[in-house]
Amino acid sequence: MTTTSWAVVAAVLTMQGLGCVSSREVPSARNEPRLKVEKAVKYYIFTRDAPAGLRFELDSLDSLAANGFDASLSTTIVIHGYGHDITDPLFANVAAALLAADAPTNVLGVDWGVLCPKPLYLTSRSHVQGVGETVAALVQLLVDNGLARLADVHLIGHSLGAHVAGVAGKVNTVGRISGLDPAMPLFFDSSPDRLRPTDADLVDVIHTSAGRLGYRDPTGHVDFYPNGGTVSQPGCGGLFADGLLGSCSHRRAHELYGASIGNRAAFPAKQCDSFKKAIANRCTDEGGPSVNMGYYLNASTPQGVYYLTTTGTKPYTN
Repeated sequence: MTTTSWAVVAAVLTMQGLGCVSSREVPSARNEPRLKVEKAVKYYIFTRDAPAGLRFELDSLDSLAANGFDASLSTTIVIHGYGHDITDPLFANVAAALLAADAPTNVLGVDWGVLCPKPLYLTSRSHVQGVGETVAALVQLLVDNGLARLADVHLIGHSLGAHVAGVAGKVNTVGRISGLDPAMPLFFDSSPDRLRPTDADLVDVIHTSAGRLGYRDPTGHVDFYPNGGTVSQPGCGGLFADGLLGSCSHRRAHELYGASIGNRAAFPAKQCDSFKKAIANRCTDEGGPSVNMGYYLNASTPQGVYYLTTTGTKPYTN
């Protein structure tokens, strides 16, 4: 981890009055009773009739069909990150756009807000494994009840939620995981619960605060670095306004992803030689394949790092 990255981790921990920790001291809640974690996690189905979401229980999946779940469609599960819950703008940006998309899909949401409260980042970080296993249990229940196929399950996670999705994929390899600026603080290359390319048939990642709140290095089959993938993203007011950690830039990942759902060609990106060139804004437009970043990416996309530019206001397209 770079000196800058460690400085960010230290800042996060200092705000909690916890000092600094080493990579060998990252907390874990793996031994916490699974039932306790399962009871804390809430699940919602989003439909056009219920865009704010309707809660359902894992032991009563029959209610899904009654509320519009269609087993013939693919299933998309959206997972928020640190300090949020079902009211996270992530759901407004992504779930709402999915409901309005031309290609229908079942849209489910995972609310683990009780387990990731601000300002307790260490506590939140420690629950990634357990929450991911609980999401995997949801996926398995859907499969066992004939409501979904693993290949047709798409997990979309923001920040810590991206790693939660990765854990779920480690248990049951799903068709796709979209990691929206996966969290960086207290995640390392060796972390067993961080998002990896092996967690799904296709893992695509959007980096928007790389090296601050967001993971810097490529962690998927296809990694996008819009505007270099770092703080401060256009429209976030520059380094001073975006703050030490780049919270506005961190959010921009799911704002861009949501915008891509309504416009297949919104974010054309060119392949770059390396992520180091991408974050330094030194990628050229010469050679290499061009793909569209976002929801409509498919498994045939050549693997690698991609660079693009965006604007700072909705719909963020040039």
